[in-house]
Amino acid sequence: MLIKFNRRDGQTVLEYSVLITVLLAAFLGMGIYFKRGVSGRWREVSDGLGDQYDPRKGKSSVKFILHSNTETQIYAVPMQNGKLHTRRIDKTNSAEYKTGFQGVGPY
Repeated sequence: MLIKFNRRDGQTVLEYSVLITVLLAAFLGMGIYFKRGVSGRWREVSDGLGDQYDPRKGKSSVKFILHSNTETQIYAVPMQNGKLHTRRIDKTNSAEYKTGFQGVGPY
């Protein structure tokens, strides 16, 4: 049985295969940009949420106040030789303030 092929049929198959190849290349190229766009959107949303908790890193506000009142009294004590030790009174009031931030871990 003889089958007669038309040159036009071969050209049509070639055109369709080139068209499919070009479309596949275009979709693959667009896929990369689509992934980048989705990844960028997720990063933007997660950055908007703020810092996440990590037990290895921490940042805290510190306020430390120490008040100290000291009173020392020394009275005269008679000695056997007739001399006396002097009387001395010391009063000390002190305050220590520390404020700031304390960090744990790498920043």
